[in-house]
Amino acid sequence: REEATAIKMSSFSNTTGKWRLYVVGKGRKADSIIATDELMDSLRAYREFHELPPYPLPGEDRPAVLPLRKKSAGTAHVSPQTIYRTVLDVFEAVATTIQDESPETAALLRQAGPHWMRHSGITHAADADLDVKYASKQARHADIRTTMKNYYHPEDEPMREQLERSGKKNKK
Repeated sequence: REEATAIKMSSFSNTTGKWRLYVVGKGRKADSIIATDELMDSLRAYREFHELPPYPLPGEDRPAVLPLRKKSAGTAHVSPQTIYRTVLDVFEAVATTIQDESPETAALLRQAGPHWMRHSGITHAADADLDVKYASKQARHADIRTTMKNYYHPEDEPMREQLERSGKKNKK
């Protein structure tokens, strides 16, 4: 949430013809991540909703997360607490909506927060078999072992199948 409040529209750049998002993370370390087509489509819709041009302009000083009140939508940044509360409110609204059909998922959503979305994104990348070096780079982990330890587990089905076959061959 702290990173999100610091991002300006000019943090998005397509100088290479492909969009990237420049961020400052832990330890004030500057880095960039790939801004996927899906992210840019969402940003375009968000900007158009706020009656802005579809994509960020070079040097655009406006915050990427706009204040909820249109009067403050100039260059005022939202606080990390506002992002935190908004995310919790959205999760609660979804949990309430799905409570009857999926109480387990509703309970999980009620425990989730903004940082949970970061972990979910990395987990989805691992589940989709994204190469660990790319997942680690996109997660901005300083050490690939962090990504391996937390998101790429020996319970993965291909490894399980090979281990099962190996065990059966050794019993013969």
